[in-house]
Amino acid sequence: MRGWTFVALMLLLMAPRAWAAVDCAKAQTTPELAFCAEIELKRADSALNVLWRQVLGSIDQHSEMDAATRGKWADALKKSQRAWIAFRDADCGEPIGYEWYGGTGLGLATLTCLTEKTKARSAELRARYMDH
Repeated sequence: MRGWTFVALMLLLMAPRAWAAVDCAKAQTTPELAFCAEIELKRADSALNVLWRQVLGSIDQHSEMDAATRGKWADALKKSQRAWIAFRDADCGEPIGYEWYGGTGLGLATLTCLTEKTKARSAELRARYMDH
């Protein structure tokens, strides 16, 4: 994905010590904002991964279903999650590039899109499987 490449190159160009000094609450430059956006994406992705394990575990709690049915449910959910990941990555990929037409905000816009969709997916899964 071009956006990720842009962000990765920015991160490589700056010394690790410089990143340690970035206060994300006061970030202003494009590299600082992108750095902070990547941290936020990692947090959102980590939270989704924790929730995902809980969601899959919740299927096993449905003792009214036999094990084979619960297995099919889990397989169907895994298939839908893979499709959601493909959608998220596609929707936050090439279309964002056209929206920004290669501008300096492309990397930040890509990270923001990925973060927003990841948080929305967590909220959806939590509402469907955990908030009963």
